Amino acid sequence: MSNDDFTHDDAPKSGGCLKWFLIIAGVGTLAAIIAAVVVGFLVKNWFDNNVEITDDPARAKVVAGEIVDMQAFRPAALEPAGAFKMDLFGVFAMEVVAFGTADGGMEQAPLFVGRMSGEGIAQDPDAALGQVRTQVAKMQAEAEIVIKASETRVIDTPDGPVEFTFAEGERANDGVVVRQISGAVVGGEAVSILFLSLPEEDYDEAVVLEALRTLDFVGVEPGEGVGTLPDEEQPAEAGSVEI
Repeated sequence: MSNDDFTHDDAPKSGGCLKWFLIIAGVGTLAAIIAAVVVGFLVKNWFDNNVEITDDPARAKVVAGEIVDMQAFRPAALEPAGAFKMDLFGVFAMEVVAFGTADGGMEQAPLFVGRMSGEGIAQDPDAALGQVRTQVAKMQAEAEIVIKASETRVIDTPDGPVEFTFAEGERANDGVVVRQISGAVVGGEAVSILFLSLPEEDYDEAVVLEALRTLDFVGVEPGEGVGTLPDEEQPAEAGSVEI
């Protein structure tokens, strides 16, 4: 048997297989890169058109005016310092504004007002209130604040009687006593929220009550509906007070 018996013109060429493998792999890689670029562009385009984050006080004041009546609301020396807006195809939308002092800006903002709206909120506002309560608890945990006592107070506002949770806690890292107030109003096919957190030394109850009594959420008719954001487990000192 000669060596020619082992060689045929129609035998597969290993070099040809490798070439086609490299071509297919290259096309696949190029397609993956193009897909990643396209998806990245679409995500960026959606983000640019549907999400806004700003630390411009002038723009933040405009967004704040979409949430509360800024002509009536008097949160002492606090002014809009930054804002966040998001619209998820009309199914869910959120606006949040941080209020801070002129020198502290958004970095040390003690007051937040916000609104959640959309089809999902309108269909199940109670679930939205639960999400807000969870978020408040998360903010307290991230700030390492241990709540020692809380009470629910009913305060007359332009939207009608609204329940607010007044809580007192302590920062775990330095022992500083902190006062927190949270509340929500369900109305205008939205859930509108207020959250305030201040060290005890900066807390002035008369000023806080004045701010709450002038809190008028946009789109909410007087007495349309109110909600509350109680702690999951109320401390023994918890109670209810009408103001």
